[in-house]
Amino acid sequence: ICKPLLYKAIMLPRICCLLMFVSYLIGFASAMVLAGLMIRLNFCNNNIINHYMCDIFPVLRISCSNTYLNELVSTAVVGTAIILCSLIIFISYAMILFNIVHMSSGKGWSKALGTCGSHIITVSFFYGSGLLAYVKPSSAETVGQGKFFSVFYTFLV
Repeated sequence: ICKPLLYKAIMLPRICCLLMFVSYLIGFASAMVLAGLMIRLNFCNNNIINHYMCDIFPVLRISCSNTYLNELVSTAVVGTAIILCSLIIFISYAMILFNIVHMSSGKGWSKALGTCGSHIITVSFFYGSGLLAYVKPSSAETVGQGKFFSVFYTFLV
């Protein structure tokens, strides 16, 4: 991104495929860990999920079992993913902004900051609302808060 004229030489199809594979692998491994923990739970007669979608924490609320480990692992997995992704994105943008500062053209500054600014706001809304929806124990939030943040990061952003 910081060297747009060299992008085709640096970003080879092999590297793109590797990045995509690692991304899918991490997502699959995270989903398997969380699904594996859900299998060990017992569920009572109450099978109504008070939520817009079948998400982790609403399903944990209808379990008769102790869900502390599930909540802890879910928070750790999602929190780690959000923090790492945010860190990578913000480091990338810091490098871009560093290069923008060294531009001599005012028009280039304006264009680069306009593009980067809107994207960074969108990414902040997405990861911020995801962080608020997932990285806290379900006992610490109300059902309404969970629904709001889920709708916000799923649809609005």
